[in-house]
Amino acid sequence: MTKKPQTVIQTRSILSGFSLDGKRALVTEGKMGFGRAITLGFADAGAGFGICGRMLTNSKLGVAVAEISQSGRRSLAIQADVTSKTDVERMVKQVVTTEFGSIDILVKNAAIY
Repeated sequence: MTKKPQTVIQTRSILSGFSLDGKRALVTEGKMGFGRAITLGFADAGAGFGICGRMLTNSKLGVAVAEISQSGRRSLAIQADVTSKTDVERMVKQVVTTEFGSIDILVKNAAIY
């Protein structure tokens, strides 16, 4: 009886060839859904983050920031309404001037209707 060869399936993360080490990202509405998936994927790839939402008291924003921090990346929750020019200017100033020094990646994920 001939022994069949075993099939070995090697899995590797899609992120293994994708590094964002040292990059800084800002994601609008990154606390849930597609935005959350982006933030967690970019954090896994090495990016630090600012995540904005309209309300800081929303526990989903805190959970997303905590998950990023657990991966060893810097993260920051920022209250901003992206329909407000004043809020957007303050958000960018906070990220660039106070926290990260620059923004390498900007993901406009907030839905405006």
